[in-house]
Amino acid sequence: MKFRNEIKYLGSEGMLRIVEARISPFCIPDMHGGPDGHYTIRSLYFDDPKDSCLADNESGIDPRFKYRIRMYNGNTDFIVLEQKCKRHGMNHKRVCPISELFCRKLLQGEFDPETIPEEFRPPASEGLHLLMDFYADYQLNLFRPKIIVDYDRTAYLHDIGNVRITLDRSISASGSVTEFLSETPPLSPVMPPGIHILEVKYDDILPDHLYHAMAQTGCIRTAFSKYYYSRQFCG
Repeated sequence: MKFRNEIKYLGSEGMLRIVEARISPFCIPDMHGGPDGHYTIRSLYFDDPKDSCLADNESGIDPRFKYRIRMYNGNTDFIVLEQKCKRHGMNHKRVCPISELFCRKLLQGEFDPETIPEEFRPPASEGLHLLMDFYADYQLNLFRPKIIVDYDRTAYLHDIGNVRITLDRSISASGSVTEFLSETPPLSPVMPPGIHILEVKYDDILPDHLYHAMAQTGCIRTAFSKYYYSRQFCG
């Protein structure tokens, strides 16, 4: 398993614009950004009846994990199941594409193996291993959808250190989990007006000029969790 470093900051819109101006000469924009440079991410997080993932997040249990389903720009042609694992302050993400039908079954409270795409059924498939782990937690530990989290992301990439810098704005959430695939689920803001999240992910090296571009703007380092804060505001 390849774990990556992750640093998070809270910052105002002005601070984020300063960061963008400072890193843009050294980084390239993420190819998934639209004409304005950003794309929309919507995630559906799962937890058990005891809210174990939420409690682990609050107490800082190490290691810990959480499951989510994610789609981009409302496109139901590409939906992924993810497991995000955290250990010793570092993160690893396992990813597996799923079908819209499989996603809809989960929203209805069903785990239907017949809707798993054929390409993820061979024994050697990493996607199948993730699905098997998720199935075990779904059936044995009763993991179910808990919260929708939605936000706009602008991302930049840097080759040295495999650095990925993301600026997440307009973070909002909804407890109406069955509306995950709808065009306009009811969403409520999670952050105070004008406050956003800056995340930096890298393998082993974070170049000094990129670190200082963020640390010297007044952005506040944080352990912010979108899942945790969304649950506080929207159940």
